Amino acid sequence: MTGGIAPILWIGTRDGLLRWQAGALTPVVSDVAVTAIARLAGGRVAAGLAGGQLLVVDRDGHEVRRTSLGVAARATSLAVLAGQGERWLVGTDRGDLCESRDGGATFEPVWSAAAPLHVAAVPGRPRSALLLAEGTGGWLASEPDHEPQPWIDADHGAIVAALPHPLDAHVWLARSATQLLRSNDGARRFRPVAGWPETLRPRLLHFTELPRCDAYAIAHPRPQPPDPPDPSPLWRSVDGAQSFQPVATRLIDHARNPVGELTAVASWLERDQRTILLGTDRGELLTWDGEAGRTLLLADSLPPIDHLLAAGPAPILDPSSSGIFLLP
Repeated sequence: MTGGIAPILWIGTRDGLLRWQAGALTPVVSDVAVTAIARLAGGRVAAGLAGGQLLVVDRDGHEVRRTSLGVAARATSLAVLAGQGERWLVGTDRGDLCESRDGGATFEPVWSAAAPLHVAAVPGRPRSALLLAEGTGGWLASEPDHEPQPWIDADHGAIVAALPHPLDAHVWLARSATQLLRSNDGARRFRPVAGWPETLRPRLLHFTELPRCDAYAIAHPRPQPPDPPDPSPLWRSVDGAQSFQPVATRLIDHARNPVGELTAVASWLERDQRTILLGTDRGELLTWDGEAGRTLLLADSLPPIDHLLAAGPAPILDPSSSGIFLLP
């Protein structure tokens, strides 16, 4: 821990935003679903709300402001482009690209796609963001007031989601409706990942923080309940997402309600980078220790969890200077 202060966990649920620190759970906003969550400079956090608003809170959980996106849609993702000051880009479930040039105070739609849109900053290119329309295509946005340019050449089915390796700008991990994919040329072309079963549908992707940068993938559950030695929905890669190995069901399900599904994942900052957090649609919050091979239940009886984001008590990553912005 830094300075003896426990790190902070932000929990986005179908009933609102929660803040967890040292076992204390504090509601930040209630009665509205959180549709996206992202880290900002200065320890702040942004959360997309079901009503088409973007909520910004400080690291103590106090609301800084609530801004309309200017469209009747929900935020799916947020990127702050480091090379352009306070230029924020938000993708929505309706396919809108909403832009703010005043630090998130106001937004306006500037571009649209034909499917839900996800935005990710590009490591090493502080003026650029990848725009991914689910199952439709990918574009690169580099300059304000310029149309995004086609970018992804999808050879293995339409890509649904993608995220960059935190350290290697050439490596991206992606998923289609049926495949887990990897790119080593900056998200231009993707190929299937070794060791991922063809019958397993990927659901969530995640890279841990520096310095380890392990990759995790969560799959949709199989039609039949697994036996204890069978693979669980949680898979891990320790070779830069080149190959994945499953975590046994017995190591995960003993600590949770096995009827539920894993629906969220995050790195637990300021701890061993093999420790991650998992959330379920049954409102369970768990830690998975990849080194010791054990799972612990931190909390249950929460609303269904859709998003997790861990952050320290001080700023972890400042997108105004780093050139890298990590999305959950």
